[in-house]
Amino acid sequence: MIFGKLKRISEATTKKTLRGTQCYKDKKYREAIGKYHRALLEIKGLCRVLGDPDTGSKPPSSLLTTICKSTTLTDEQKGAMENAELECYNSLAVVKILVKSNKEFIYKLG
Repeated sequence: MIFGKLKRISEATTKKTLRGTQCYKDKKYREAIGKYHRALLEIKGLCRVLGDPDTGSKPPSSLLTTICKSTTLTDEQKGAMENAELECYNSLAVVKILVKSNKEFIYKLG
């Protein structure tokens, strides 16, 4: 049952990440930020489903460690979740930097 939930959440996270990437390509940066953020929330929710009720007080980097300790995921599943989380954080950082740079550029023009 847990692995069925893991698969569904993983698929949903992947779709949101891909949608975020498409929004980024379409230069819809605010929408991309939302997609990446929602994907990260789903990963956080997965941690709770897999046995750690207190993920809110932990830094993001420790969430996957919690998953690894609290379940019997295969190495492939652990790697897929880690890659999804890292991809989301990296993409989110890039988009936020672009938004900030655009605001600073517009401010200098004005």
